[in-house]
Amino acid sequence: MEDYSVVEGAQEGDAFLLIGDKVFDNEDKFKYIVDLSDEWKRLTNMPMVFAVWIAREGTDPEVLDALEGALTLGVERIWEAIVEEGHEDKPFAYEYLTERLDFLFDHQKHKALELFWEKGQKFVPHANPG
Repeated sequence: MEDYSVVEGAQEGDAFLLIGDKVFDNEDKFKYIVDLSDEWKRLTNMPMVFAVWIAREGTDPEVLDALEGALTLGVERIWEAIVEEGHEDKPFAYEYLTERLDFLFDHQKHKALELFWEKGQKFVPHANPG
């Protein structure tokens, strides 16, 4: 979803799942805010894994090197990205991206992702909302 204007017209009882910068742009518009990462940590005492970069076995090593290089470059240049994007509260954005997010996929995060997958496979919706 690229057009977030629907959030501007939120009515009583509406709910939205916002991820990334759109959270910071819209969090003052809602009575209740739930941070999925905080809730997952509270329920499981494990970190939340929102995304991972993976490659199939046999992927060209040059592609793997390029992905690793892109990740390293991005992590090393967080401040520059914040400035380039024009965030109003640069210190908050920097703190969030360097202290609340962790870009290392370690054993604990792997176990958390396995648990998330296991719990998700057990979920069966009662109705098709679409």
